[in-house]
Amino acid sequence: GVAVEMKAGLALLAALVALIALSAGEPNIKTVGGAFVLTANPGGNISFIADALFANGVAITTSSALAASEANLSYQLSVSIAALRTDLLGVISTQSAAIVQLQSSLTTETSRAIAAENALSATGTSAEASLGAALTQEQARALSGEGSLNVALTGEISRASDAERAISTALSTAVASEVSRASMAEGSLSSALVASTQTLSSAVAREASRNVVSIATVSAAVSTETSRAIQTDASLAFAFAVAVAGETSRAVLAEGSLGAASQTLATGLASTAASIASESSRAATAEAAVSRAVASETSRAWAAEGSLAVSDAASATAAMTSINLLNGSFSISLTRETSRALGAEASIATLVSLEVSRATVAEVSLSNLLGSVVFSPTQIPGLATWITASVGVVLSGSAVTSVLDQSGNGRTWSATNSPTYVASGIGGLPTIQFSGSVPSSLSLSTNFQPPFSVFYVGRQMGTLNRRVLTGVSTNWLLGYWSGAQDQAYFGGWVSAQGTPGATTTPFLYESVQTTTLSMAYRNGVQFISNANGLGGANGIGINTYGEHSDCQVSEVLIYTQALGTVNRQLVENYLMKKYAL
Repeated sequence: GVAVEMKAGLALLAALVALIALSAGEPNIKTVGGAFVLTANPGGNISFIADALFANGVAITTSSALAASEANLSYQLSVSIAALRTDLLGVISTQSAAIVQLQSSLTTETSRAIAAENALSATGTSAEASLGAALTQEQARALSGEGSLNVALTGEISRASDAERAISTALSTAVASEVSRASMAEGSLSSALVASTQTLSSAVAREASRNVVSIATVSAAVSTETSRAIQTDASLAFAFAVAVAGETSRAVLAEGSLGAASQTLATGLASTAASIASESSRAATAEAAVSRAVASETSRAWAAEGSLAVSDAASATAAMTSINLLNGSFSISLTRETSRALGAEASIATLVSLEVSRATVAEVSLSNLLGSVVFSPTQIPGLATWITASVGVVLSGSAVTSVLDQSGNGRTWSATNSPTYVASGIGGLPTIQFSGSVPSSLSLSTNFQPPFSVFYVGRQMGTLNRRVLTGVSTNWLLGYWSGAQDQAYFGGWVSAQGTPGATTTPFLYESVQTTTLSMAYRNGVQFISNANGLGGANGIGINTYGEHSDCQVSEVLIYTQALGTVNRQLVENYLMKKYAL
């Protein structure tokens, strides 16, 4: 026998069992002294087994003493082999079942794929059939629509023919109606033209009367001024009279032109009316003649018809031919007279349009003449200083540092504590805003003594309502004081003191001082006139003299003369229109 000593453990034992199972014989295995002893059956391939064991690192020795352990080892090996075979058969069975299940799944999936392929093929065939049916249906609808379109086109052609006939009938009616309307319009236009001429004449008369009154007012005012004012206002009155005369002359010329145009229009309308009357008379005469001829020829036709049995049929034919010719002549005559009436109507419309255009041109020319007189404060002599927030404001950011004089005299107003420039203030125009709590101001050091005139546009802001325009080193104020408006103190109280209460409404305040009289105005209306205060201002400023306000001022003008009524109103109108007061 062959004694095999196992050095490797259970794993190598399993390999040994497998090798033994592959041998030709059924070996007997026993244990001898703790070692495995293998006895081969006759015909067994012990050398093959030994080679395999050597290849796996197993030491093999031979021995002849196997008697004691052979039976026990053989039994244990048989049990292990049987268990191993059972496990292998279980694994094989499990794998076989898995293979069968896999084959079944594969068969199922193959069937599903074939079914899906068949369904897809059937769906494609059905979709193709549906598409063909839809195409056929759309072709049928297109043919049906074409038929409907032809029917509709035929209907529209028929309707167009009916409409054409209706239009022809309406046109004939409209021609007669428009001739009537033209006559009515002629009368209305004549009345309107007369009324417009009368209105224009009245307006020119009123303007001439106003100008005469203004000239008389200027003359009366000039007589009360000093010699210097007399010379100045006399020159202004002369210039104003010349301008009034020029404008009056232009207005008269415009009125004359309009009167001539009105006369031309009236003549044209009279001529057109005569033409229409003549053409209407001709049409009526032609229509009467045609009616008589038709009646005569109809009578002849009836006579011819009565004797038709015994007369030549050609006579009746000739009579009917004459009637047809007369009808044709009547149609031609009616068409010609209608054309003449339409021509006359067009002439009236053209003439009216021309005269309206001429009247419009005359109106625009008159407006341009009146608007060509542009007033500037520098046109009145004696303008000493003129500042406005609209031009000449010197800024550092939004802070005002100075305001340049626009009078041409170079009297720049200086700022303290940075008044603020406001782009949209009184009347939507630029203004300068002053603080009362941290007093900001503008001032000019020039002294103004009577006679002189002052104008300014400003307002209180509703918090600190004290002085606005005031003297710098003398007690002089105009407009506001201690919570009140309409105040005037010129070295003495000219106005009522402390009433009425101040509002935030912007105003134009004016003062005119002579050596014997002081007058004050708000928005062109005088609110005080007396000799209680005749003092001047040593320096003049905004928000100075220790009584400060939160206020805004947009413009200041000072003249070194007491302006008369005409000049004062010119400045008033300029400022009130500019700031929409």
